[in-house]
This record gives sequence, C-alpha cells and structure tokens, in this order.
Amino acid sequence: MHNYWLLDMTDVIFNGTSYKVSPDLVGIIDTGTSVIVGPTDVVDRMTAGFGPGKQKQVDCSQLSKLPLLEFKFGSDSYVLRPEDYILQVQ
Repeated sequence: MHNYWLLDMTDVIFNGTSYKVSPDLVGIIDTGTSVIVGPTDVVDRMTAGFGPGKQKQVDCSQLSKLPLLEFKFGSDSYVLRPEDYILQVQ
C-alpha cells in the first residue's frame, strides 16, 4: 500500500549545496516508490558526479563516499543516506 503526502518544499541540500526551490513548489513523499524526481536542471547539477546519461550508474562499493541528500518541508528535514537514495542492483 502506498502512502503519500503533498507538502510545500522549501529546500533540497546535496553535498552541502542548497538548491533552494521556488516557494510554490510542492513535493511528494511517497512510501511506495524507488525514484527521486525533480526539475531537470537541478537534478542534472546534483548528479553530475555520478556519470553521464539519464540513468546514472554508481559503483556500490563507493556508497560510503557519497553525500547526504536532505529535503526540507517547512521546518521539517528528511535526510537520506546514499544507501537510501541509490538503488543497488547486481
């Protein structure tokens, strides 16, 4: 079963860089999905170090070297570790 919430998103922070979002941006937290989607220009800048193309491929042995990903909704912060935002497949 999916649970989801629509919330006013105030910021996305990746590798210490703020990608402040417009005040009218709404974010969705969905407990049943395995993807993170956002404005193309922001996602491209955030994931530039992951390699070329739309489906970035990361060496899973390097997860410990990847930064935290933080989503801010009002005064609430949700921090994801690399193990949370990288889909590990063989």
